[in-house]
Amino acid sequence: MRPGDPALAGGAPAGEVNPWSGLLLLTGGSALGAFQAGACAALLRDGLQPSCVAGTSIGAVHAVLIAGNRGAERVSAIERFWEIVRMRAPSGGWHTRWTSLSSGAVARMTGVPGMARPRMPPDTGLLDLSPLRQTLDALVDFRLVNDGPVRVVINAVDAVSGDEVVFDTASERIGPAHVLASSALPPDFAPVEVEGRTYWDGSLACNIPQPEDLDPAIHAAVLIDLFGLEGPPPRDLDRALSRRMDLVYAHQVLLRRPELLRRLGEGGRLLHLAYGSRPQDSAQKTFDYGARTIGRRWRAGEALARQAPRDPRPGITELRAEWGG
Repeated sequence: MRPGDPALAGGAPAGEVNPWSGLLLLTGGSALGAFQAGACAALLRDGLQPSCVAGTSIGAVHAVLIAGNRGAERVSAIERFWEIVRMRAPSGGWHTRWTSLSSGAVARMTGVPGMARPRMPPDTGLLDLSPLRQTLDALVDFRLVNDGPVRVVINAVDAVSGDEVVFDTASERIGPAHVLASSALPPDFAPVEVEGRTYWDGSLACNIPQPEDLDPAIHAAVLIDLFGLEGPPPRDLDRALSRRMDLVYAHQVLLRRPELLRRLGEGGRLLHLAYGSRPQDSAQKTFDYGARTIGRRWRAGEALARQAPRDPRPGITELRAEWGG
């Protein structure tokens, strides 16, 4: 069973290129990434052909799933990834704030299938990302990531110096360890060593990495964002923590949007797809890998991506998922 129904996503006629093709930007957000996955799947079926994919954390995972596969295999790899990591319990019959809390708590204690396992002892992190490396090895051709037509840019933070570090296939070879490094958000995940340096999640510096030198031929970009400024009022501590998360990461994206649009050149166009807050989400929402939650988020991403206009206009086109999604 797939997280979303492929029949719902539609598709472009054979050979037709989606007008938003160019740069694909994927923010981090762990389990919220199911929304991003659904949006990516819908856009890829609709002819999106990114020449560069930049991502942080779960966005970095999606970046290599796209660049490390060809054609329809890209969507299949994304679907397979979310089939592996989704958890069958304890999501229950409805997605409520309490199932979000319990599902997230269970994931933090027991790990996530194909992604993370408990670290014993939990010295530098509660969980170890070794299972994610095995999943990526099974789903991603890293030779294609490095030598194929899609440029990949992901970021991480040096745990010692605190500097943001950008890994870019235009100048170096990227492997599974780089993706793990971009995904290791403390204290949930232990830091990851790459070539003698120790890294944490790239979102600690910026949740929207960009290539240093953008190809001047790229004038369109799609940004799939997992957080939003607007949200329901925080009526208790749990909701307050959830909203704090939204605001921290949403502002990172908004601060970088003007510069991104400028770099797209005259007539540049940016499609910003945002998930944002949900009344039923809790502060554990980024660890809520419950099957029903994943399916709901996936479908919300598909639905929003299908609203993207086919006649892009210069400037920023922003679409936000409905709160009930």
